[in-house]
Amino acid sequence: MQIRRQNRIQETLEFYMGEATAPALTVNVDLNTDEMSGAAQKAWDVLSVATVELQRTPERVKAQENYGRAVIALFSVIFGEQDARRVLEFYEGRSEEMLVDLAPFFTEVMEKVQAARNARISQFLALSGKGKAAAMRAEIAQNAALRSTQEG
Repeated sequence: MQIRRQNRIQETLEFYMGEATAPALTVNVDLNTDEMSGAAQKAWDVLSVATVELQRTPERVKAQENYGRAVIALFSVIFGEQDARRVLEFYEGRSEEMLVDLAPFFTEVMEKVQAARNARISQFLALSGKGKAAAMRAEIAQNAALRSTQEG
């Protein structure tokens, strides 16, 4: 039996300053979607709540701090602590600009994480017999109904 880990996201992100032709920063991303799904979803949810809070009360320092922490938490999950720091340094702490630039990548990552999670759940249910059990119950009920009509 061969068992393979297959849900990986591998990307190289290059960050450029203005019209420069060489990247100022290169980050290699290698994620196992199964391993990170819980932490990534939690960080994404916290960021979503912080974004709503910030939109409702943009002048509040606490909302801005919560938003900044949520962005950093998501970056840490996706990039790892060290590369998250490097990306933050590249953007010089401008978390909103950073998030806007990286939103397409984060959206793609979260879609892949969710798809991998759903696939694993489906596989588990099929292997654990949950899907088979429901089919068997339906077949038993159908056979019982057929016998009662034949006996009656």
